[in-house]
Amino acid sequence: MIDDTLMPLLSPALIHYAERLQRLLLRLLLDGRVHPSRIEEVVEKVRKELDQTLKEEAERVAFSLGISDIHPEILKLVGKLKFRTSYGQNNLLHAQEVANLAAMMAAEIGIDAKLAKRAAFLHDIGKSLTHENEGTHPQLGAEAARKYGEPEGVINA
Repeated sequence: MIDDTLMPLLSPALIHYAERLQRLLLRLLLDGRVHPSRIEEVVEKVRKELDQTLKEEAERVAFSLGISDIHPEILKLVGKLKFRTSYGQNNLLHAQEVANLAAMMAAEIGIDAKLAKRAAFLHDIGKSLTHENEGTHPQLGAEAARKYGEPEGVINA
């Protein structure tokens, strides 16, 4: 359904969104009731499903890292990293890798590896907010971490 000639022009994040939109439109067509109120209804349903999927993905990665007690709103931000890339790397995968590296380095020098892992895992959450808010991703991430009760070591990461 997505025009293959456009695929090379889309970033990986946009491809994910385009595929989700494609499934949404297919649902509307199969339903046979394509009118504004039905579109709004299905868009809201898909938005909720996507939010839940992203939250579950963030929970899965956090669990694999042994990180717990993350506020649900922070988990949503972490989940949104799945649809972002920087320098060709998926931001959620980056957060997972950085968390493991930070924990290893912290253990080597004798500082709190658990806090280092958590801070590294959450260090890019502001990237999930840059398209809808003013500020840099470190500023936005620190504000979100503070708002949802993360410790100073995480806020400053």
